[in-house]
Amino acid sequence: MATTPALRRMNPDADPSLLATMFKKERGLAAKLVAFSGIISILTLAVSLFMMQVYDRVLSSQSKDTLFFLTLATVIGVGLSAVLEGVRQSAANRVGTWMAQQLGPILLRRSLELRMVMPNMRLEALRELATIKNFVSTPTLFSVVDMLWVPLYLLVIFLLHPYFGAIAAVGAIALFGLTWFNERLTRAAIRASQAQSNANMQYAECLIRNSEVIDAMGMADDVVNRWARGFATEADSVDATQLRSNRIVAATKFIRYFIQVALLAVGALLVLDLQLTGGAMIAGSIIVARLLAPIEASISYWKQLVLARQSLERLGGFLSLPSPRPSEMTLPTPSGALTVTELSFAPVPQQAPVLR
Repeated sequence: MATTPALRRMNPDADPSLLATMFKKERGLAAKLVAFSGIISILTLAVSLFMMQVYDRVLSSQSKDTLFFLTLATVIGVGLSAVLEGVRQSAANRVGTWMAQQLGPILLRRSLELRMVMPNMRLEALRELATIKNFVSTPTLFSVVDMLWVPLYLLVIFLLHPYFGAIAAVGAIALFGLTWFNERLTRAAIRASQAQSNANMQYAECLIRNSEVIDAMGMADDVVNRWARGFATEADSVDATQLRSNRIVAATKFIRYFIQVALLAVGALLVLDLQLTGGAMIAGSIIVARLLAPIEASISYWKQLVLARQSLERLGGFLSLPSPRPSEMTLPTPSGALTVTELSFAPVPQQAPVLR
């Protein structure tokens, strides 16, 4: 439902571009987080390069000084990578908290306003906000961001040997294909199961609000059985979606292990033909594992990504709903004085009042 300019003037919170405006303000921070991911990806190569240099230089030259300085440089690089990962995660946590603090009051106010004209309005908007916050504040987000640096690892692998690069490229393309297939296969199912879950929760809340009426009319068994049928439908849908995802995750694990075995086998042949060193073979295996790791992780966390995206879409639709006329009543500042007359209170089990 479109929001008219008049409604936007009456209530700026109804602007559907509010989410886009908020995210635009944090675009600079998002760019920094992506840059941090790139630096972390580069520093992660330190262990691979260290092993290659140890195998190819230290063991052949037996230089303890070279080993010492290589170890020192690698420890510094790994330490810096760990610090940046901590900073990156802390920044993501703060972004999630800031977003919740900014949107929470707006969404609650909009829910209260729309409740007057839409009696079925619930607090789904706050639940959607919690889903988005959890996605932003957890490492799930960075499993997707790290995929941006897959080409960097491919470039390093190609520099080691073109055969290594070809094998790694085939593995990356296969995993990206499975990621796309997982998206197409589970997107509608996840949306349907989430809708069923929301419907079941709304129905349960309705039963709680009308518990006295249900008990008085002897309807408890019937309404609970009806809720149980909906809950069983939701559980079956979630199980079916999870089963499809598990099959795809199993396929990704097989592809990843196959690529690593194939790379080591080809590397061994290249070493025997004196086209590659043993250190480069080991380093290539480690780099390929790091290259495929974020793609495999994104498939495992794909459900959270889909749920966060759907929640973001629903929040945008919620904020685009037209706002009713705002209240023009202004109450005076409470003075704190309270006057009570002719008040008595008797607890239910007792007949005599305890307060007169």
